[in-house]
Amino acid sequence: MKKFTAKTRKNRFREIRLLQECGNVQLQRVTQASEIDGYLEAAIEISKRTWQFDRGWGLRDPEIVASKLQFLAQRGWLRSYLLKCGDTPCAFMLGHQYGSRFYTEFAGADYRWKDRSVGSVILLFKENTPQFYDFGNYAKWQEYYATESYPESSAWLFRRRAYPLVTGSIYHACSVASIRTGALLERLQLKSRVRKLLWPKALPGSPRC
Repeated sequence: MKKFTAKTRKNRFREIRLLQECGNVQLQRVTQASEIDGYLEAAIEISKRTWQFDRGWGLRDPEIVASKLQFLAQRGWLRSYLLKCGDTPCAFMLGHQYGSRFYTEFAGADYRWKDRSVGSVILLFKENTPQFYDFGNYAKWQEYYATESYPESSAWLFRRRAYPLVTGSIYHACSVASIRTGALLERLQLKSRVRKLLWPKALPGSPRC
């Protein structure tokens, strides 16, 4: 927050106060295996009401996500958050911490609470802030809050067997086709129209305070 002007900091913290007008704001921190089931149930429901879910992303496989969270909890790395206003979960952040670095795996905010800036509040409404806060892959809001950035890539390692080689080739072919199709649509000035057709904008109602 030190990189912002005093006025900007004031406005950001004002978002917390505005949300508190809707009810008691609570931030649940999840670090133990016994907390995973309840947390994940709420996070999945929020994920269904995010723009990521509308575009085919989000928490779509509860069993796999639960398994990963159990893996992190067993090693003392689990650190995730659930933001509630009153009794209503409205935003979540799934991540882990190793040493002094917190890494965000996935985050989501219920679009019904968009006018209450719950996505920003969950970032500001934290305790025991780690020394380094890694937002993960690039997004516009991450650029706004970040103090530095660096190139990053992810890699999957497979044994040299028939199935991994075939699936890897298919994935590569699909990626190339997607990039080329996107470039073609861009040249034809059709990309925005296709995006709207595939990802229609939801018109949710906003919570009332």
